[in-house]
Amino acid sequence: MAERMCIVTRAVKPPEELVRFVLSPSDDVTPDLKRKLPGRGVWVSASRDLIDVAARKGHFSRGFKHQARCAEDLPEMVSRLLYKEATNLISLCNRAGLVTHGFEKVSAALTKAQVTAVLVASDAGDDGKNKIASKARSAGRGAKVLTIFPRDDLSLALGRTNVVHAAVHKGDLADHLVRAAERYDSYNG
Repeated sequence: MAERMCIVTRAVKPPEELVRFVLSPSDDVTPDLKRKLPGRGVWVSASRDLIDVAARKGHFSRGFKHQARCAEDLPEMVSRLLYKEATNLISLCNRAGLVTHGFEKVSAALTKAQVTAVLVASDAGDDGKNKIASKARSAGRGAKVLTIFPRDDLSLALGRTNVVHAAVHKGDLADHLVRAAERYDSYNG
């Protein structure tokens, strides 16, 4: 897909680094994360601060060349949508049989299998986080360690109780999950 221009910074970037917005029939600015909604779209760099600037300073109306209304919580709405996309991908990976959970199983998977990502609950103890991160580094297979999701959300996404550690095995879906999680993390960073 061709590169797009951010309406705030005027920087030209690939679509993966931007968020597309469209106007609803009632002239409300609507995030289009999947980039499939009909109509003229405008693009903003995937940053909470830049989306806030676009909403407050009238960039959307200029970009659409039409009066546009922004929800007061537009940056938070985009954050929630990005988070939901990432947690939905965790569920899809689980249903596809790509997820192993539990400290010992994750440790074993890191030494035996091809692991794309290790999910560690953000509210896990520092000791457990450090041990898994160390094992992921020493395995030398380039597994990403993601500590974005709290224990309750990991458990809900995986349909289990008290999930603190999970390994996501290699595959296109796992790569998509990593990109979505990193996008959410950088958006809020």
